[in-house]
Amino acid sequence: MFYKDLEAQHVGKAIIRNIQKKVNALTYQPKLGKVDHTVSTTTNRYYFLVIKHYKIFYTIKGQAIFIVYVYDTRQNPSSLKIDE
Repeated sequence: MFYKDLEAQHVGKAIIRNIQKKVNALTYQPKLGKVDHTVSTTTNRYYFLVIKHYKIFYTIKGQAIFIVYVYDTRQNPSSLKIDE
């Protein structure tokens, strides 16, 4: 059991590192992700990056990039709701 717990921690940390690496790339390429028309509105455009089983949703306001949602794509898609 101990080995399994360590392995799960290692995998979790690797996923977090992957997400951080991709999100850090937004500093240089803010429009790296694709526009998600299903959650974008007339006032807010949302972009997303796919990393393994996760969709990272973000929006751009001036020079700032805001991560608004990290969605596990193994969930029911109807559970995806981004509040304005």
